[in-house]
Amino acid sequence: MDQHRDGTLTKEQAEAKLKELGVNFPAKKKDFLSGVDAETKAKAETILENAKKEIQKLGVTMPFENHEHKAQ
Repeated sequence: MDQHRDGTLTKEQAEAKLKELGVNFPAKKKDFLSGVDAETKAKAETILENAKKEIQKLGVTMPFENHEHKAQ
């Protein structure tokens, strides 16, 4: 990860090397909604987006905001 941070490895290269070492990455943020119907998923996504906006109004930066784990 240090090599990724200093720019000597791309994110993909760093992840590949970590996987070779047996490091498992957590599921992407939206994966937990994969088992629900479309209507429920849409409602949940709206709730999550509204919560994120409220948290940002408070000036709090969530850890995932600076990573690829954002909802797509």
